[in-house]
Amino acid sequence: MKKLAIRNFMLTALVIIICLVLLCSMLLVQFYRYSVAERIEGMEKSGRAVSLYALVWVTEPYRLSRWEVSRLLYEEAQANNARLMIVAANGDVKLFADPLSTGTSGTLSSSVMERLRQDGQYRELGTLNGYFKNKLLTIGIPLYDSLGNMRGAVFVSTPTEHLTTIFQEFLESVFFVAFFVMLVAFALTFFVSEKLTKQLADMAHAARRYAMGRFETRVVIQEDQPVELVDLANSFNYMAESLQKLEQLRSEFVANVSHELKTPLTAIGGFVGGMLDGTIPPEKQEHYLQIVQNEVQRLSRLISRLLQASRLQSGTAQMNIRQIELCEEVRNVIIGLEPQIAAKQMRVEVNLPREKIYVDADKDALRQVLTNLCDNGVKYGVQNGLLSVTVTLKGDKAHVSVYNTGPGIPAAALPYIFDRFYKADRSRGLDKQSTGLGLYITKSILRNMNEEIYAESREGEYARFTFTLTLSKFQSKPELKS
Repeated sequence: MKKLAIRNFMLTALVIIICLVLLCSMLLVQFYRYSVAERIEGMEKSGRAVSLYALVWVTEPYRLSRWEVSRLLYEEAQANNARLMIVAANGDVKLFADPLSTGTSGTLSSSVMERLRQDGQYRELGTLNGYFKNKLLTIGIPLYDSLGNMRGAVFVSTPTEHLTTIFQEFLESVFFVAFFVMLVAFALTFFVSEKLTKQLADMAHAARRYAMGRFETRVVIQEDQPVELVDLANSFNYMAESLQKLEQLRSEFVANVSHELKTPLTAIGGFVGGMLDGTIPPEKQEHYLQIVQNEVQRLSRLISRLLQASRLQSGTAQMNIRQIELCEEVRNVIIGLEPQIAAKQMRVEVNLPREKIYVDADKDALRQVLTNLCDNGVKYGVQNGLLSVTVTLKGDKAHVSVYNTGPGIPAAALPYIFDRFYKADRSRGLDKQSTGLGLYITKSILRNMNEEIYAESREGEYARFTFTLTLSKFQSKPELKS
């Protein structure tokens, strides 16, 4: 959880830093432009104020004394914290006021004066072609006489340290704000990450318990969590319930298989041991060998049905779906069960449509489904009772019902009637030849064909099993006949 919180914080911090850098860069650029422009505007104003007197002093020195011009120059320099110079046309510095104590005098380079003459103005952040030792922001204003001749110039220079100081103060403020934002971001990220990951930690803990087989553990769902986490927690709990049911079914399956195998094996071992040690006399061995053979056949049926159930459950059983005439299959199954029906002297009713009904199904699988249901109808029906098979059409489905009179199925047992080995229930446990997998296999076959089956019963009166089959295309609408 801490790693996730740190990772989220680093990502948030990176986004904040990028945004701050971009914002500060734009602000600094705008601030620099504004500061320089404002400074240049003040320097130009001061320079033009001096240039009026400087032009008179240069062209008509008798009208103004050097002292008056120096005083004016010094006042403007002091007011603007700038160095002001009055320069002759050849570059000689005639007069300057220097509150900055640059300590320079002499002559400006010809390139500076030539540039001023050509452009009509001069702006530079530099040393005036080596005149100053340090870089200064300098502007030059030319002095023209009445004939348009340049008689000199006024240069105003100011240091940029105040801009640097402002930038430093601005950056210090930005760093302070960034630190505060990072602190808040870390606190919020840690709080949110802890809140979000708490449920993930609970799921991880639950998963470890599941790995140890403790499927009763559930994840506590917090409604104030995001919808995605709530859905994940619900899915996690649903998975746990499924695993718990699966484990219960597995345990029951192992117990039932053990029981089903133990009974015939005990009988076989007992009878064979009795014949080997002489407990069973030779004249009775044939009878007990017949019992042993019956038990071996029962084991063979059980193993065969277990393998079939396993294939159906895993989905590896291949279904050869094709068009089949349903009524013919029903008739063939009833004819095949004639000996068992006759033994119980049961009445048989077969209610089929007049015309042929074609369905899409696997022929062998359909035959097994019909056989299982009809065989159960005979097996669990009463002597002289009724066995009825009915085919009806509803929409694009054919509904096949197998009905028999008899003890029926208790209402409490109906939800479990298609479970594996449910023959252990007292209402079906009298049949020693059954494997308890018939109805489970029947439902699995129909499920693999995307069909449904359900059971109805009234205890002590009847039981009815109904399953669906999909009609083939271009199926006509036949009338029902008995």
